[in-house]
Amino acid sequence: MTYAFQTPEKLCFILDLMNGGDLNYHLSHHGTFTEVEVQFYAAEVILGLEHMHERNIVYRDLKPANILLDERGHVRISDLGLACDVSEKWPTAAVGTYGYMAPEVIKKSVSYAFSADWYSLGCTIYKLLVGNCPFRQHGQHGRMNDGKSSSQQILHIPDNFSENTKSFLTQLLETQVENRLGCCGSGASELTSHPFLAHMDWELVKRQQLEPPVIPPRDEVNAADALEIGAFDEEDVQGIKLTKEDQAVYESFDVVIADRWQHEMVTTIFDAVNEEFDQIEHKRRQKLQQKLKQLTQSMGGLSSSPAHDSEVDPAEAESSRFVSKYLSGTTNFGSQQSHQETWERLQSSSNLQKTRPESLTTKQTSIDEDVIPSWPADLLLEWWIAPETYGCGPSDCLIESELLRLGGPFLHTWQKKHVRLFPNRLEIYHKTQQGIPLKGAESVSMLDFGSIYPSLQKVNKYENVVIIVLKDQSKIFFTSMDQIIIETWLCELLQAFQNSSQVLSAVSRKVYWIYGIDEPKLYARAAPSSQNETSANRATVSTLTDINAKRKTFQRMQSFQTVLGQKHNSPPVPRADPVSSLGRRAIMRTINRTTLDHSQDTE
Repeated sequence: MTYAFQTPEKLCFILDLMNGGDLNYHLSHHGTFTEVEVQFYAAEVILGLEHMHERNIVYRDLKPANILLDERGHVRISDLGLACDVSEKWPTAAVGTYGYMAPEVIKKSVSYAFSADWYSLGCTIYKLLVGNCPFRQHGQHGRMNDGKSSSQQILHIPDNFSENTKSFLTQLLETQVENRLGCCGSGASELTSHPFLAHMDWELVKRQQLEPPVIPPRDEVNAADALEIGAFDEEDVQGIKLTKEDQAVYESFDVVIADRWQHEMVTTIFDAVNEEFDQIEHKRRQKLQQKLKQLTQSMGGLSSSPAHDSEVDPAEAESSRFVSKYLSGTTNFGSQQSHQETWERLQSSSNLQKTRPESLTTKQTSIDEDVIPSWPADLLLEWWIAPETYGCGPSDCLIESELLRLGGPFLHTWQKKHVRLFPNRLEIYHKTQQGIPLKGAESVSMLDFGSIYPSLQKVNKYENVVIIVLKDQSKIFFTSMDQIIIETWLCELLQAFQNSSQVLSAVSRKVYWIYGIDEPKLYARAAPSSQNETSANRATVSTLTDINAKRKTFQRMQSFQTVLGQKHNSPPVPRADPVSSLGRRAIMRTINRTTLDHSQDTE
């Protein structure tokens, strides 16, 4: 959920759009799944259940209709309306969907926890493979007989299933809790190590990098009709009247989830912040290309014209050729100091003279003097490096140059690229043999940056390599034969990445100031500034302590699960925390107020 708000007549939830439909829809429209396909869905569902169990949450309503697919075909578990927190007390209520409920859930006055989800997983896998629930009873009293008869019926598994599949289903659908897969003290690891899933690369499963068996078509709706989804039976709500007390419950219904709001706002406005500069940059680039083309043509005409050879000083002609060659690989560092260093290197390499012969000056005045900048090499170089001096407009480009990038089909070849760094992105251009950047760039947003190696590395016999690690764990490698250039790039990249991280952390604190959301994780995830470091660290320590306490409780629950199945008694009451939940909330509110007051004072 991202947002929740209300109208005079309705309660509204804003959720992620899962336009891939659910597994029940695909099961009814495309038939049963193969064992290999079911292994993929089982693996992703197991990780989802493990995530909830580690937080002491029992799902209690696992079924194909609640397993949604995103546009890429990956699993999202939905409808947590029946989920229950078991950190303090185990439930005894018989809730869920008939046909997927474990025997201990159906029985009255019997406590249960994570075992219910593993049994429901077995029922779900069975239906995906066979097409119906394993113990489904048809008839007038079928619903009430499902759970009671499942402990007495024999599980029928088709003979064409593999032995690993039969073993996996048999252990998941075990009626005795102490013998059920996932309930012997190790939790989800018992399922992940089973031969049915032993071949899975769980690291790829966690990253969602395995190819899904079903990729939903984008040109059709993978769900029931919209009228069916939103339709309610009038008999279900007939005679229900809401009182003022009922309405009072929804006074605090409106909510904005901080992390979701941050992501939406940042992805929406982060690139738009530089939109005006980008337009100016586009116009500047067009002017530069036009002037450079005219300049190159004019310089080529002078060098090839016999009539001019006798009038042009040889040293100046050499300077013109050097500048023309140099312009194809110019490095723009966006600072006066770097410009001066580059110019000094160019001047010392070519022995350029700032004075120009009178004959060249005379010839220059007849060649588009309103369009082409001054002819001396130093002014041409300055015009290229600092074009705003000559009316070509400002740019927010931090640095640009020609670099070598590791790429290609086998990731072992270095290719020349023209690279430009902006405050919010990295642009990578292909270059022609003449050194002219082609239109269209590969753009990498700063939001996708995960980290940058703080020093130059050695990669494939290259000593000075900049390595950028993206959030999807892929890497970008840059190097240059000029050590000064690559060192400057490393410094600029680190500074730009640090600045963008500070912007994101500031967004986190702004959410609290604007919406007043009491969310400790906000401070734990945001990188605090030097003034707010003390207050933010307090919230982080409190959050980590809370997480460690829940992990210990989860480990106790695993052992309680086995004891429950063996002795059929209620689980022992977990020891109370030294500070009550009410006390913790009061402490967190005090910390939040202190952080907010301190932040406002420093501004």
